[in-house]
Order: sequence, then structure tokens, then C-alpha cells
Amino acid sequence: MHEDVKERFLPNSTWARVYFDHVSEVLVRRVPEHQTLLDLGEFRVLNPAFPPDSHARVLLGRQEGWPQRLRQELRACLSDPKPELYCRLVEILELCAIQPLRTRHLRHELKFLEGLDPEDLKNERVLTRKWVESVKLYIKGLLKIK
Repeated sequence: MHEDVKERFLPNSTWARVYFDHVSEVLVRRVPEHQTLLDLGEFRVLNPAFPPDSHARVLLGRQEGWPQRLRQELRACLSDPKPELYCRLVEILELCAIQPLRTRHLRHELKFLEGLDPEDLKNERVLTRKWVESVKLYIKGLLKIK
């Protein structure tokens, strides 16, 4: 399992993640006044500090976790008009595991990742940039591309 460093300073019992993007997270204190906001969209499981393949393994039943809640949170993240790249990486890794032999699908995902604007990537979290490269290598390995 992975450790959420945020938990050291802002424990989940007191604070809830209600939003994250490529540079920030919004946390709200767990108080009655915020309950409506928490009910609408707390991210309890989908954590941008964890490797995306960790979430994909939970979704696939290969790692312990809360897959139903994770799928719900991932859907919410992906339904945003401009979904977070981190959420796309989780989705891509899950799809690659489900459909490893669908070459066309793998090529489509690789084309998406290779088509990301380097200037846009500069604004992503350092780890997300590294995970993009890692996922590209993984897909190339599945496709047997050097």
C-alpha cells in the first residue's frame, strides 16, 4: 500500500479531499456545514498521490481496496469537461489490462499519450509526467515497439 503524506498533517478523519487538479487539492474540514459538499463529491479513494497503476489494480480486483467507490470517483473525474490526466492514466491502465490483445485500442491510447503537448505536461505534477512516460513504455512493451 501507499502512504498519503497529506494524512500526516491533515488526517482524513478531520479533512476531506473534494477536488484535485494537476497542481492542487482542495480539502474541507469535516463539519456539519460542509456535509452537502462532502456528499456531492468527496474523493475518499482516488488519490493523485498514489501511482495510477495502484488504482487500476484495485479496479481489476488484483489489489485490496474499495473498487466500487473508486470507479464512482474515477467516473466523476473523467466526466469533467477537461478530465485530469492522472484520471486518464488510471483509465488507460485498467483498459490495457482488460483488453491487452486489442492492438488498435493500445495504439489509440499510445497516440493519445504521445500527442500530449509538452508545454501542457510542464504544468502537470512531476510524478504525473513520470507516470505518463511509464505508461507509454508499458503500452509499447505490450505492442512490442522499441
